[in-house]
Parts: sequence; C-alpha cells; structure tokens
Amino acid sequence: MYGNRVAYMNGLYHFVYASRAVHPPGWCPEQALVDDIMRRSVPNNRALGLTGALLFCSGWFLQTLEGRRVDASVTYRRIETDPRHRDLRLIASGPLAARRFGQWSMCARVLTPSDKAIVQTLDGSAKFNPATLDEDQVLGILLAVARLQPATA
Repeated sequence: MYGNRVAYMNGLYHFVYASRAVHPPGWCPEQALVDDIMRRSVPNNRALGLTGALLFCSGWFLQTLEGRRVDASVTYRRIETDPRHRDLRLIASGPLAARRFGQWSMCARVLTPSDKAIVQTLDGSAKFNPATLDEDQVLGILLAVARLQPATA
C-alpha cells in the first residue's frame, strides 16, 4: 500500500512488453536494427527522463520503459505504431515505487547463441518464447542484461 502511494506521488510508471521485430526493407542485421533503435531512443529518453532496457532474442524484443506516466505512455504508444515492431504484447504496466533501470536512458543487447541458452534456462523452455513470460521473468532477464551494460543516463 505504501509503495503505491509513493509511486503515485512521484509519478513513476512502467510498461513491460514483448514484440516481434520487423526488419526494414533490404534486410537489416539484428545488431544494426538494435543500434538504430538505440541511436534514436537514448536521446529521446534522456529528454523525457525515461529509463529502461531492451533485449533482442530470436526475432523478439523484450523491453521495459519507466518514467513519468505521461511520457512513458506516449512513448509506448509510439512503439505500438513503430514499423520495426509487430505483435506487441503488453505484459505489465502500472505505477512504480522506484526505478529499476535508473542508470540507463536505454540499455540494449542482442543475444548471442550462448546468451540464448542462458535465457532459455531462465524461462524454463527449450525455445525462447516471450509469449509465455510473465513480468517477473522479463524483468529478471532485463536486469541481467542491464548489469552487463555501461550506464547511459
């Protein structure tokens, strides 16, 4: 109860989602696609005070955004119409008592084959499938990714 009151007072809100990646015409390697997203999102997120993490694995994005509700909501709606994403699945959204990814305007990682084995172990399946992940699993994976990334905030 107290945490929700604090979250309401400081206005922090978060979105956790999964989406399928759509490569631009002319095929774009996975890392180039993520680099393009980062090139645009880090300055935008800094300007809005948004933080978060993005993971690309097996054709899927997992992402969390956190910040003021209005800014996070507008950004999430923009992602919903971004042609690089399809089959968006909102896993969780709501108020936050504190940021989990406060050191990163956005951190991102494209998983290597060995990383994929780790994620498959974390999600308990033989094949990475974001459709079966819950909020705690996604945040656990994204926090593990964040620990490997330099701060960008």
